[in-house]
Amino acid sequence: LVSRRVAPPRLIVLFMGTSPFIDLAGTEMLIGLHAALRGKGITFRLAEAHGQVREALHRVGHEEAAGLVETHATVDDVVNAWRASPGHGLAAAS
Repeated sequence: LVSRRVAPPRLIVLFMGTSPFIDLAGTEMLIGLHAALRGKGITFRLAEAHGQVREALHRVGHEEAAGLVETHATVDDVVNAWRASPGHGLAAAS
């Protein structure tokens, strides 16, 4: 879907609030997706990830998992943090 867009998105946020846990395969899939999207210049973040999901990502210890999820970050929090970051969102328009 991303490659079919004329202008690809600059941010993709995956809502994890309804996923109370994640297995190793799911963790590896998210890390792989994060790496693939980053390679296309797209930021990928998780929102509202439960403690077990955050712990699973940290436990893997892969550098791709760093920054993928923040504790108690809502979708709005993720979008607002991205917009405020240098080179993205509103900060880039200034």
